[in-house]
Amino acid sequence: MKHLVLLLEEISAREMLKGVLPNLLPDWEYRCIVFEGKQDLEKNIVKKIRSYRVPNSFFVILRDQDSGDCHIIKNRLLSLCEYAGKTGRVCPNSLS
Repeated sequence: MKHLVLLLEEISAREMLKGVLPNLLPDWEYRCIVFEGKQDLEKNIVKKIRSYRVPNSFFVILRDQDSGDCHIIKNRLLSLCEYAGKTGRVCPNSLS
């Protein structure tokens, strides 16, 4: 079975996803890991990805853009994923 790991900036994202994901991805298991804001998220991405041991896991990072440059933010997140040993992709529809 495929396993989706969502690294989230805040609790409200988890609450929204709990209502949406079972309908969108009924054949997937998922786990939401909530951080205490974007700084905590970015500080712990590498550790969380490296230590996750469930086979066939895919990672999704949800982080607000706020007033930052979306390209810089996405490149930083991709770099962190690559440093953790995972290749990353940016959803083309997510570019501002």
